[in-house]
Amino acid sequence: MFQTQDERAWQRGYSLAQCWKKIKRQFFRLDRRCVSWAMSRNMPKWVGRLPIAGLLILSVIALTLGGFMIVSSVLFFCGLAIATSFVKGGVSSTADKTDSSDYVMESARHGQYDAPYQPPRED
Repeated sequence: MFQTQDERAWQRGYSLAQCWKKIKRQFFRLDRRCVSWAMSRNMPKWVGRLPIAGLLILSVIALTLGGFMIVSSVLFFCGLAIATSFVKGGVSSTADKTDSSDYVMESARHGQYDAPYQPPRED
């Protein structure tokens, strides 16, 4: 059955909320398990919360380094593409360059000109 855009958006929000609830439930279950493990070994509660804090810190570091790796690889490949375009085009030396007036004269002699031909003036 056809759904409107609002209904599809509501459905996406509902499924995202269900997914978040599941992740949150598993996270708190792991937290309770770590705290109970620490308390059963006569440690303070905060020691049981350290693994969860460590996991959060490691995930933030992993996301940051992953983003850095993506950005650096994109910049590297863009630089590589620019460098190869300079090499592929070649850098012409001054000996290879022709005088622009010679080019104009040659193209004019062979009928390849845009403007009416005017011969050079002699002084």
